[in-house]
Amino acid sequence: MRIANQKNITIGRDLSLTPGTFVKKMMLTFKPDQMVVKAVTYTSAANPTLKLDGSVLVHCSTINEDLASIWDGIAYNPNLIFNAKNYTFNTEWTFKLVDSTGLIDTSFNVGELFIHLEFIQFADK
Repeated sequence: MRIANQKNITIGRDLSLTPGTFVKKMMLTFKPDQMVVKAVTYTSAANPTLKLDGSVLVHCSTINEDLASIWDGIAYNPNLIFNAKNYTFNTEWTFKLVDSTGLIDTSFNVGELFIHLEFIQFADK
């Protein structure tokens, strides 16, 4: 398929600011057909004495999707593809770090999280 529009958005967050949840305004000038989770990184290296054990899910409640699992020192490229046709843009998206029961996990309260998203609108529909 031919791409008509494409935009990459990087979400960077210092998790000590608001442990467990944060918002990001998602601004696009086009209505995408797909959202791709290109890369996710998390590290507590800024404060190695507070290294975290375990993992959590990065959940976006605005679109009701789990985007990634994170744990300390990991960087990966999942290339998860989501149908974005019904997503709402030019508004704030809420991201939550949730445990296996679906509750917000505030123990991930140090370090930095980066999520790299790609939004694609196809010319041929």
